[in-house]
Amino acid sequence: MTGKARWSWRRTAAVFIKELQQMLRDRLTFAMAVGVPVIQLVLFGYAINTDPKGLPTVLVAQEIGPLGRSLVAALANSGYFRFTHRSANEGDADALLESGQAQFMIVLPNDFSTRVLRGEHPAVLVAMDATDPIEVVCALHRITAGLLALPDLPAASRERIKRIQATIPDLPIGKRQGRASIFPARSYKQEANKEEPIEMFAAWPYRMMGVTKPETLQLARDTWETIPPERAKYCKRDVSWQATVANVASLARPEEAKARAIHKMSNTATPQARFPAFFGPGNDWLPDHNWGGSGMVGMQEMLLAPEPGPTGKLHLFPAWPKDWDVDFKLHAPGQTIVEGVFKGGKIESLKVTPESRAKDIVNWLDKVTPYEPPKPDDAGFEPPKPVATPPPAGQKS
Repeated sequence: MTGKARWSWRRTAAVFIKELQQMLRDRLTFAMAVGVPVIQLVLFGYAINTDPKGLPTVLVAQEIGPLGRSLVAALANSGYFRFTHRSANEGDADALLESGQAQFMIVLPNDFSTRVLRGEHPAVLVAMDATDPIEVVCALHRITAGLLALPDLPAASRERIKRIQATIPDLPIGKRQGRASIFPARSYKQEANKEEPIEMFAAWPYRMMGVTKPETLQLARDTWETIPPERAKYCKRDVSWQATVANVASLARPEEAKARAIHKMSNTATPQARFPAFFGPGNDWLPDHNWGGSGMVGMQEMLLAPEPGPTGKLHLFPAWPKDWDVDFKLHAPGQTIVEGVFKGGKIESLKVTPESRAKDIVNWLDKVTPYEPPKPDDAGFEPPKPVATPPPAGQKS
């Protein structure tokens, strides 16, 4: 027989019929092949719903004009907020939050409708049972800084964002075990999620401390080390979507990052699936695709930690072990590509595109960054200091 075999509808149909007949003979296999996808479709499509709905909310307002009533109705119609209480002052509303009778507080200024009609942008306060939560504060700092860095931002928008930026509070810093540390929030009533090292959001992904800001490396390490034990046993695990590898990489700790990456990616602790990359069971389903994804992100952070923005420094090998060879090609801000070969503890080749970005490389290889952890018996504790409430955007203090 010469020439390439041609594809045939007849042969394809014959194979399909043969496999179908074989599957029908094995009823258990057929039931699993059909039943499992149907069950998953029903569960994930209808039965399991992680969307928060009907959250008990207290409304703070003395008077509500027509536009205020429209806003409150729109919030209620969204299904997320269920207005269970109304108060004339924030003190009573705070008491409802503290007692657990309400989860959210929405504060409308008395002249809301009038100011909207004047073309102003009155601030509407949406509060939970925490003050200055770290993930929100970091996000606001990064978003406003990113917007202001846009060259074509209209002047009016730029001025408004500057006014908003001036009202954003600083990171909540207190003391744990006698060391200055980032806290999950300036104050909070209760912990809702012990599986996340919330305070480490400041290091990754928001890069407001850690290797990308070397002057804050001590603060980042102390923050990680002083996470209370009752939370650490949950949030420092290398399973599922937990970003512990990225967290440790932001601390410039090659050996700990190496150990955590091996544990994360090998999946040898409790393998429950046929294929090695079918991670789990972790915090979610099996196979857990977030498990491998967070592990890969962590290993990329071990190789390269770029500062935000198109001209930021490119921190190379911040947590890469010297005994690991690697051939890599990674993208960075500013349409930048960093690629190279690291072998035998040395950089064999390194290419940065465009070449103008080569000057931004910061090589962390062989950098000694000693660290002395806090003593276990050090009970020094100070919560973050309260800050004065900034004026709403658009108003003068």
